Amino acid sequence: MIENRFTENDYSLWNECAFEISEQELEEELALFRNRLRRRKSRRSTIMIAAAVAVVAAKEFDIWDGTTATNFAGGTGTKEDPYLISNGAELHKMAMDGPATTKGKYYKITADIYLNDVSKSDWKANAKPWSSKAFQGHLDGDGHVIYGVHNVNTATNGFSAFLVNSYLSADNDLVSIKNLGIENSYFQGDRVAAFLGKTDGAGTDANFTMENCYAGDSVEVVGKWSGGLIAYSNKNNITINNCYFTGSLSSSATQKGGLIAFTAYADADAAKTVQISNSYAATAGNDPVFSDESNTQYINYTNVYGTAGGHAEATGITVLTKEQMTGLNAVENMSGLDFMQVWNVVAGGTPSLVKPGEKAIYGRFVNIRIDLLADAEDGDNINADESFDIRDLVFAMDRMTTVQN
Repeated sequence: MIENRFTENDYSLWNECAFEISEQELEEELALFRNRLRRRKSRRSTIMIAAAVAVVAAKEFDIWDGTTATNFAGGTGTKEDPYLISNGAELHKMAMDGPATTKGKYYKITADIYLNDVSKSDWKANAKPWSSKAFQGHLDGDGHVIYGVHNVNTATNGFSAFLVNSYLSADNDLVSIKNLGIENSYFQGDRVAAFLGKTDGAGTDANFTMENCYAGDSVEVVGKWSGGLIAYSNKNNITINNCYFTGSLSSSATQKGGLIAFTAYADADAAKTVQISNSYAATAGNDPVFSDESNTQYINYTNVYGTAGGHAEATGITVLTKEQMTGLNAVENMSGLDFMQVWNVVAGGTPSLVKPGEKAIYGRFVNIRIDLLADAEDGDNINADESFDIRDLVFAMDRMTTVQN
């Protein structure tokens, strides 16, 4: 098995990290490395290509047929043994089971899910509609992505989102979503967002948490109150950590925000708070992180970044340009984010989340640099000093990339 393989994105980032090197020198060094790697992999190439074709073929046919499953792929719904969701029909079962059935239950997605064929440019014209009921459970995406969510609600004050509502009905209720991405999706309604239309409820000390979630560039949110992650929050505690939105927001009103569109807390809810940390919004229209129309005294920000800040009272939001969030600029300008373990630097793009079980790209490079510095002290560094360029990367890659029988 080949371990610690680097991608083209890695090459680009290392070239940014390293001392200046000409494009010709870069290509020559990478060509040498690829030739060595190609010789090592030659005896496995046929098997690897066949496996890749099989995976692509499987994905082409693994598109939701619009039905609702009667059972999950496995599990009993406990924290230790969550219900397993492997396809669109099982995901729709969870979404439609309702609050009484989902309350306190745990769910885990085991594969990327395609609800519509988003490979077609006009996929929205004939999209299978998505629907959901209030959700009161715990969903772990396990680093997977849901593609092709299409939810349009034309009703007055209608909600549109992947999950329409999290209703926290009793004291100390807890609802959570983590490790989940949404791509190539369309949401339209009065109160609309990618993940959650509304979080509401009468429970004392009830909490909704979202962690390590994102909605990407290809997500469209269209409505009156338009939020990247959540449209509307009311009467309970909300915690958002390590999340981002980079899609587009369209609003017929002023209530729109890259993370949350609107809150409706009153003085009686003074103990309730919205905590947003280590997150960012970089929308297509450079929209604020949070609507200026919300009851902003209940919102706390820590290490939050956006192309526009939002309400005037906000502290803890750093306003940046997209260029300042792009590539290695993000490491310097978004220093509150953990690029060693949680966030990936993306060449030519804004930061992305590290999937569970994987390592952060920037963290890998830092560790390589440390390793190479130790080699330099032992006289093993190619340049025989403490400087690093693409030759050192090739040297490190050559050592780290191994074929095990």
